[in-house]
Amino acid sequence: MNIIQYLDRIVLNYNNSVADGAPCIQINTLKVTQPKQVAQFLSLINCVIQQLQSGDELNIRSFYYQSRDLFDSQSQSNSLISKFIKHSGLTRQQLLFTITSKGQIFGPAIYTFIDTSIEANYIQITSQFNCIEILFTTASFLLIVEKDTIFQALRQNYAQIQSALNMDFLILTARGQPDLQTREFVNFISKNNHEIQIFGLADCNSYGQQILFNYCFGSKLLVGSGKLVPIGLFESINGVKVQNEQKLDRIIFKLNGYQRQQWISNILQMKTQTECELDELIKEGVLIEYVIEQLINNLQ
Repeated sequence: MNIIQYLDRIVLNYNNSVADGAPCIQINTLKVTQPKQVAQFLSLINCVIQQLQSGDELNIRSFYYQSRDLFDSQSQSNSLISKFIKHSGLTRQQLLFTITSKGQIFGPAIYTFIDTSIEANYIQITSQFNCIEILFTTASFLLIVEKDTIFQALRQNYAQIQSALNMDFLILTARGQPDLQTREFVNFISKNNHEIQIFGLADCNSYGQQILFNYCFGSKLLVGSGKLVPIGLFESINGVKVQNEQKLDRIIFKLNGYQRQQWISNILQMKTQTECELDELIKEGVLIEYVIEQLINNLQ
């Protein structure tokens, strides 16, 4: 049974349930009876069938705008897509859904896709990365950073860091919370380039640590790169805002499940500090020195 036949069967079963006077959508073990959710799933299924028949891809944001009368927000439509993927066992790629990626990566690398190879020091992570087969790089590690401002500062001072460490490396950012495309690429690097260490650099606050957690462990639908090692920022510089201890405690609770004791210790240290953003290191003129020191302390 192909995907279209599978989806047609869901619609047929729905039509039969309407005839029986008890409308519902059944997706394997998931049974949906709430009328609005039924309408949402029908809209999604019909959209996917049209995509598969035409062969055209659709951005998940475009799906939201096409069905805006059924959803209160894009996060609600994204959640519905995720729920459908979880219970159907299909992937976003199989459903021809794409995601606009915020990710960009800098450093020496050759990216080999199904039909082409690209050698680039600076590249945007796009839907093409769904088809990546090989990443060849002389880099010894990947440094993931929370913010574009920090990414650009490190990129501009790449040679200084490279000289201090005597090794090549890659820098990556998704400019805030990582989108699925960027997380999948980090996961690809982790699984296919075992010798590369992965480090994370984020603000000294709960939001920054949640970003690194999402890179590291992804979500319920995607296991991320569990070998990511946070290298900061865990100390405050010129900070005044009190830490959100409740949110930090939630992150600690989740990290306990992965036995990440060093990371937990770092966050416990953060709780005694005020919030601080990495941009303060730029203002103080110490960002590059800080990054070099932290990398030297953590490189194996």
